Amino acid sequence: MLFLLLTNIALSQKLISYYPMWAERPGGPSPMEVDFGGIDFVVHFYNGTPVDPSTPPYFKPVINKVYGETGGKTDSILIQHWYTDCGPGCFPVNYQDSLIHRVHQAGGKILLDIQEVDPTNLNQLVLDSSKSQLFVDAVTSYINRKGYDGVEIDVESWSTKPGPRSGYDMFLRLFRRRLGQKTLAVSPSTGAWSDWNPFSPVDYWIIQCYEFHFAWNSITQQNVNWHGSPLFSNGIPPGVNGQSVSTLGPPQWVESGFKPSSIVIGIPTYGRILSGSRDLFQPWNGEQTYSKYADLKKMFGERKWDENAKVPYIVGDINKFGTYEDSLSVAYKIDFVRAKGYAGIMLYDMEMDWPDHELHRHAKRILSDHNKRAK
Repeated sequence: MLFLLLTNIALSQKLISYYPMWAERPGGPSPMEVDFGGIDFVVHFYNGTPVDPSTPPYFKPVINKVYGETGGKTDSILIQHWYTDCGPGCFPVNYQDSLIHRVHQAGGKILLDIQEVDPTNLNQLVLDSSKSQLFVDAVTSYINRKGYDGVEIDVESWSTKPGPRSGYDMFLRLFRRRLGQKTLAVSPSTGAWSDWNPFSPVDYWIIQCYEFHFAWNSITQQNVNWHGSPLFSNGIPPGVNGQSVSTLGPPQWVESGFKPSSIVIGIPTYGRILSGSRDLFQPWNGEQTYSKYADLKKMFGERKWDENAKVPYIVGDINKFGTYEDSLSVAYKIDFVRAKGYAGIMLYDMEMDWPDHELHRHAKRILSDHNKRAK
């Protein structure tokens, strides 16, 4: 049974999705093949580090060779990218112009991603107000020239925590002033929440609250898997060192002062397969692979359900454990964000839900029905 709507909240929930640069590989979805209808915001996700704290203006977009503007009719952007030499028939073409054009044509908005999975460079930048100003000016000039509708800043904490908070407060306020009415979004991992100011002028906090990770079990003296994004704060067994900031879900963000109407819950369209584990909170050997949603559905094992996180997972006789999301868990999360008055959901990403975009289509349908009833 889905979550009951506890209150009749007349708030239209948003759908945010990511179009990653690596979708441009052969076999990935080009912008001409994607139905962007029903998606409120598309984040043009880059594989690279655009923050260069050593060289003014400190903004280093991955796209660095432009052979003329095309207005979205054809593509003329040649990029330097990790798959530039990817073999016969693989061309390093970036669909930037057509992507922006197609998203706008469908009635959506598109955000430029500032990817700092490891925020070391950004941490250095925000310490210097003059460098921050130059960076913000360069980014906003770039998005205005190219036609983006705002910025999404991807700051995670798996290797380095973002900080200091005062530097990020100033940085975000600079962006807010320069962006004007354009959108400012931040996508932190759950563990980064304590370094953010809930009163920062951010339109959307896109919380990456998904996937399984590992934690140290002090009783068994082994690493075990656990779901890093419970919708609630309970559900971690005794002895597992997972009850920390990295496990706190969206309700704990709200308790810390963040506005519910700014919170977006992340949902993956891929699965993570762990070897050597048979169930939740069980040891695993450290080996892991990723799988697209469409491929994972055909894989091994028995489907089970994590009642705390409201997500499925699969286990099998081959001593593997897989986590993913399906149509039921997506429906649960949409009902959850409506009941809580959150801003919406995020799907990561379009390439992993290709070729049929089953989870995207399902989310669009549910959100459309809900939003029509809310009017």
